[in-house]
Amino acid sequence: MCGIAGSIAWAAAARPVDTRRLRAMSERLSHRGPDGAGEWFSADGTTALGHRRLAIIDLSDAGAQPMQSASGRHVIVFNGEIYNHRELRRALEADGIRFRSSSDTEVLLEGLERHGVPFLSRLRGMFALALHEPAQRRTLLARDTFGIKPLYWSVDATHLHFASQVQAFVAAGIARTPCAEGRAGFLLWGSVPEPWTCWREVNALPAGHVLRIEGGQVFAPEPFLTVHSILAHASPARAAKSRADALEQVAEAITDSVGVHQVADVPVALFLSAGLDSAMLAFAASGDASGTSGAATCRSITLSFDELEGTPADEAPLAREIAAAAGVEFNPRRIGRNDFLASAHLFHAEMDQPTIDGINSWFVSQSARQLGMKVALSGLGGDELLASYPSFRQIPTYVRRTRWAQPLRPLGRLARRAIGPWLGQVTSPKYAALLEHAGDWAGGYLLRRALFMPWEIERMMGAEGGRALDALDTL
Repeated sequence: MCGIAGSIAWAAAARPVDTRRLRAMSERLSHRGPDGAGEWFSADGTTALGHRRLAIIDLSDAGAQPMQSASGRHVIVFNGEIYNHRELRRALEADGIRFRSSSDTEVLLEGLERHGVPFLSRLRGMFALALHEPAQRRTLLARDTFGIKPLYWSVDATHLHFASQVQAFVAAGIARTPCAEGRAGFLLWGSVPEPWTCWREVNALPAGHVLRIEGGQVFAPEPFLTVHSILAHASPARAAKSRADALEQVAEAITDSVGVHQVADVPVALFLSAGLDSAMLAFAASGDASGTSGAATCRSITLSFDELEGTPADEAPLAREIAAAAGVEFNPRRIGRNDFLASAHLFHAEMDQPTIDGINSWFVSQSARQLGMKVALSGLGGDELLASYPSFRQIPTYVRRTRWAQPLRPLGRLARRAIGPWLGQVTSPKYAALLEHAGDWAGGYLLRRALFMPWEIERMMGAEGGRALDALDTL
């Protein structure tokens, strides 16, 4: 988890960039990259790039950033990891490129210099990057297809700024105006929906998009490879012949994904719960899933909580059994009330934007750091891909069972207004809207997943909230 930041004077009338602003942004990202700090300034003072390094591949100084290409034509700052960098390196070497390091950063840099934006579609990994060409005063920002790595940008009349975290813009005095859409989105879903942030001046670069600064212009973000485009052009999946065949295909995909995620020059740990997806990762990481020899150095980290000790909700006992069966090292961390209270201020200080989730991830990441681990497999997204959450069953059930009431939906809003205030005093006010959203997939999702319903947010935020919800409805 490196951190990148930069400032670019894009307009002809712009003054040179403020180096103090770049350093303020970079300093705010220091916790992302404790292994090194670098900065680069163009000779004409119009561009400044900063980097905070977490060294994962090529731990030597040869992998430090900002990094200039062998030709000197380009300079890059990059956060992420390119898992297929070795294959890409061999292909580039066949084209005559000679490398000075074993880092994936240099592969990315030289590949972009040789092939341009189309090279991004050949990457297997996660990334947020800025590529600058000083002679042409041309800059490219890019973010990976799934949006795993964050990248934010802000533009005014003369300058564009970018960074890995929203708080970097706050530290530099760029973010000043609260964003109603960001606040309304948080109240609705428990996190801030992209491309909005908490601040009007700061936007998230969409996943799978590039943003260009060239010829005195800042162009709107454009897609280079999105999930939708991948699905639209993908070859049909091989139909499973049986349940066993389907499970075998899933196992192969998981084993392959875990294998490439273990490409690193430092040990890779595992966040281990007692869930099925976590158990699959443990066996795949140890080598059992692929039939190869187990990785004796694979270390797992498990959180448990004092309040759950001795109850079925305590994950530690089963996680211990999974670790033993998979052949990975078991490292439990128990969290009590005092641990939470003592760490709450640190969690809030390090949280980039508000979220109702993340405290568990923060504690398990802290535990990994205490064990001296830099990289860990988390399984994030597994529940969504494998439809493991109860809502994947509950929402279709709701839609199916309420389809008969669709003709009565015009009365739903009147019913909700009539009984909502009373119902909200004794149970969830969502029950008042069951008729309003009868037989509706989007409504079913709203009823199941929303923190607050839209009419509650309007009551809290007033007319500003209503306008923000209208904007969010365009997502």
